[in-house]
Amino acid sequence: MVNKELMEDFETEFEKIKQELGFKATLKELESVFFLRDFIHATKFVSSSLSRQVCGRICETFKGWSGYLHGIVMPVPHSMYSVTENNMFDDDNKKEIMLIMKKIMEFTSRSALIGLTKDKKAEAEFIDETFKFWNDELNVLLEKTMSKVNQGWKKQIDEHDLEQE
Repeated sequence: MVNKELMEDFETEFEKIKQELGFKATLKELESVFFLRDFIHATKFVSSSLSRQVCGRICETFKGWSGYLHGIVMPVPHSMYSVTENNMFDDDNKKEIMLIMKKIMEFTSRSALIGLTKDKKAEAEFIDETFKFWNDELNVLLEKTMSKVNQGWKKQIDEHDLEQE
């Protein structure tokens, strides 16, 4: 399918599942966070179970960030990057990160359960709740975390430069 046709098909099918399930989040809103069009473009596929495909993309995004956050709270011992970033955070920061990771895991396990039960009402709630969670909690934590990581790496460079003088 040509990309334009693929995107038109995706948008049409998205509006159908939005009406069928009754979730509130718009395509534009979900796109701004989960890059659904990029995902459809990359896979060149609009599933006949598009709502599951959307939920899968949401979970994929969450799991990616959770994996990164996991490396901060439980560093890989043989990874200089992981150990260095772990040392940038105190115990309170790590507890906050772990709580967010638990929430991510609740969402991803809920999506799996929805896939098994085929509960459309729960699926609609999942889409809206994950979008709200991203905006209200996850994105806030990620911005704070990545700012701290970036500043930590800058400090590493500055310390290296001082050692070289």
